[in-house]
Amino acid sequence: MAFGGGPSEGGGSISDINVTPLVYVMLVLLIIFMVTAPILQQASPSICRRSPPRRSPATRSSLVVNVNKPGRSS
Repeated sequence: MAFGGGPSEGGGSISDINVTPLVYVMLVLLIIFMVTAPILQQASPSICRRSPPRRSPATRSSLVVNVNKPGRSS
């Protein structure tokens, strides 16, 4: 027995790592990667539209609002 502890066996405990959950997790991850890898390799067609050129910030008109301490705008 793995957890024997009789006087004839020395009475020490056996501390082994349970590998079964690790194997299950690794198998699930392997299956997930095997399913997703071909999906990621397929290229989906994309349409690149050209947008009109943006105006630089220097040509934009800006609005500046100053608020005084009492709360009135100037």
